[in-house]
Amino acid sequence: TYSILDEPLFIILLVLLIITALLLVVFASAECAAKKKIRIETEQYRKQHEHDSDMIDQACRTFANFVDAKDPYTKGHSVRVARYAQEISRRLGFDEEQQREMYYMGLMHDSGKVAIPDSILDKQAPLTPEERKIIEKHTTCGAAMLSDFSSMPSIKDIALYHHEKYDGSGYPCGLAGAAIPLSARIVCIADSYDAMASDRCYRPKFPAAKIKSELEQCAGTQFDPSIVKIMISMIDDGFTSGVTA
Repeated sequence: TYSILDEPLFIILLVLLIITALLLVVFASAECAAKKKIRIETEQYRKQHEHDSDMIDQACRTFANFVDAKDPYTKGHSVRVARYAQEISRRLGFDEEQQREMYYMGLMHDSGKVAIPDSILDKQAPLTPEERKIIEKHTTCGAAMLSDFSSMPSIKDIALYHHEKYDGSGYPCGLAGAAIPLSARIVCIADSYDAMASDRCYRPKFPAAKIKSELEQCAGTQFDPSIVKIMISMIDDGFTSGVTA
């Protein structure tokens, strides 16, 4: 009687099949363990990233509050500018990380004002030419203060360039058009909008219609025209009215 079990080749193939099956089980187990480890490490990274982001946010907000506290009329200004700038960047198609950075940049745009005397910041009468030169230094002072912020190198550019104008008539460098970093063009209009929409020591806030008119008139001179359109859309759809410090 013939039996396939008597064939040496069959025995060899059977042993190889068993070894292959065992190896597949081992590999599958190792892959499952690796995926589990990756999931654990990913969750740990996510929590650490959230913690780091919270730390940065709290530090920037604290410093921004310190800057705003120098002038009671600008309380909450930096936070509102940050939120407007973040929303503009979202509507421009920035990814989430870029939007978060835009928020931090908005928070820190006026950091150089800590170096400006309160007597000038709080002055209700028009500034003299000498006083105007002093207050304009908050851009260069802010850039110098933020120069060591290596985790976000472009943040110093916001402090330096947020008063540049689209037609080149701004300060401190007289940059124009695309030569002004996009982030600075965004903060420029967010900053100007909040200034117009807030009560100041020298005048009451503007109504929405007047703000829109000012933005439209300054498109192409003070502001990037494409960003003016976005800012006006934010006014029209009620986004700006829902922003508080």
